[in-house]
Amino acid sequence: MDLLTQLQDKLDHLFLVFGTCIGVLQRDAPPSSFSEVMNNQPPQLTQEQLTNADNWNSQTKHMALQVIETTKLIESIIESLPGFQRTENEQYQRLKALNHESKLLQQQLQDKENENDLFVDQSPKQVNPLTTNQST
Repeated sequence: MDLLTQLQDKLDHLFLVFGTCIGVLQRDAPPSSFSEVMNNQPPQLTQEQLTNADNWNSQTKHMALQVIETTKLIESIIESLPGFQRTENEQYQRLKALNHESKLLQQQLQDKENENDLFVDQSPKQVNPLTTNQST
């Protein structure tokens, strides 16, 4: 799999993780009262709510780790892309050289195709005298 495809796959995965995280945050966030936040009062929680809060904390840590790991993979793929360490001008010069090489190879291919076409056109002319000489 080429690097751009890997990069796209990891970006798609990151977007999926973000979407899932947002959905989980909306669904499972513990309720809070605006007045408690404004007065800096800790909420009065039951044992079940404390257990849910612990689960919530571990869930959010796990989701954050997923985002971090995926982001690190994306960064490593980007850094391994060819030309990442080159300046814009160096990349432009490289593209010009590759374009020139491509044109030369295209011309060589066209010359070979023309040569083959000529060979195919001449083949019946060269075979006919041989067949007529053998029949006499």
